[in-house]
Amino acid sequence: MKIRYYSHASFQIVGCFGTRMLMDPWLHNPIYGNMVWQFPECPVSGDDYIKQDILYISHDHPDHFCPKTLSIFDRNTKIIIRRYGKLNPIKPILMDMGFTNIIELNHRETYVFHELKITLFCNYSTTDSAILISDDKNTVFNQNDCMLSDEEAKFIGKNFSIDIALIFYSSASIYPTFFDMPEPLKHIETLKRNEVVLERAAKYAHYLNVSKVIPCAGDCVYFRLPETDFFAGPLPIDFKNFVDSKGYKIEVITPPVGEIIDLENLDNQQFLPNFSSRSEWLESLNQLRRRKDVYKTTNYIIQWEESFKYIPDIFYSLFSDYCCYVNQYFDDTFQDINLKNGEIIVVFIVENYISNFEYCIQIDFQNKTSNFQELINIKQTEQNIHMQLSIKSKYLAMVSERALSFDDLKAGYFLIKRKGKFSKLEEAFWHFLSNFSSYISIEKRIYAKKQQVFSGTNTNILHEHLS
Repeated sequence: MKIRYYSHASFQIVGCFGTRMLMDPWLHNPIYGNMVWQFPECPVSGDDYIKQDILYISHDHPDHFCPKTLSIFDRNTKIIIRRYGKLNPIKPILMDMGFTNIIELNHRETYVFHELKITLFCNYSTTDSAILISDDKNTVFNQNDCMLSDEEAKFIGKNFSIDIALIFYSSASIYPTFFDMPEPLKHIETLKRNEVVLERAAKYAHYLNVSKVIPCAGDCVYFRLPETDFFAGPLPIDFKNFVDSKGYKIEVITPPVGEIIDLENLDNQQFLPNFSSRSEWLESLNQLRRRKDVYKTTNYIIQWEESFKYIPDIFYSLFSDYCCYVNQYFDDTFQDINLKNGEIIVVFIVENYISNFEYCIQIDFQNKTSNFQELINIKQTEQNIHMQLSIKSKYLAMVSERALSFDDLKAGYFLIKRKGKFSKLEEAFWHFLSNFSSYISIEKRIYAKKQQVFSGTNTNILHEHLS
């Protein structure tokens, strides 16, 4: 078996008989609300990129599920995805694009394609999935962003003999980057977060009972937000240095983008990472920002964003209806059995040009209800809330008109305050927001508005430029 590292979470597996499988293809920039750029960029292009026998999409985040990139593939190409509940965030989009061979797998379900034996694993707290691929000679595990439980990782390590694992080592969390806190504290919290993430990745490799690891899913940057560079996650070389310093019995392999890893000849291969230090990474990143195409793209995006105007009644109506929908399909929305009890209350502060709008979202897991209401006085609610999200009104207008999703807004549009530490309840809340875009995409009453968003003059300015 051979593995080719395309970039970020995109890897190609070539089986012992030549079957080609590409995971999480992503070529198109920018993504995540036009804030994120692939870095380093994938050097594979043309027929070398397109000629695949089967694709796998781990989940619906745009650095893993990129319809613009998928549009270059033959519509008869088989695509493996996780089987979702009522609001499937991937399959309807693939069907609209004309893909006809969509294979949906449940947790621990196996699909055989030529010499490749493919087993999928799900995290029911999120939309994520991981995958294990075997041929007659080798086995590879690809974690993507999927945070399976320790017990599930141990199950995989006990029941499968894994030759190499693609491990999620990046601290892609929005904390502390987009949190409202003093900058010195933010630097301290970034160091703590990165240490926790590296330890988690090493522990995960141990549970999987694997000795060789490739760090994955960390090749992206906030190209419009240079102030976030100092709060970025670790580099592959950081993970390698961490593992070596701790004396863990793990070999961290750091291939550059485009490199081929031959599992039959791995001991004779040597790999130098794209960046050997943080300073080298920063220098190269600033060169990217100065490129004419990147600079021009940034200006087009800013111009496009200014064309959106917030209409409170539209957003309120859409989100209220969405909460009613969730209440009807509560168990299908929240499939994690650990969320039987508990409650989370989040306040939205929408910063408008004239006056602010304040809303409250409340999810009660015991009574299986969600509620959305306007606030008259936020001071009366502050003592009970878990989080406070502040956002400029034009960005919620973009969500209402399907130009952005709530997942997009996590890439630098929210300013967040949180009481206490990250919890399962907060994870469930972000999952709740993520499903909103899937919900409004199936609502017929916004069809005309959707057409306006994707065909309107202002949007064409952006899309023609980016294509």
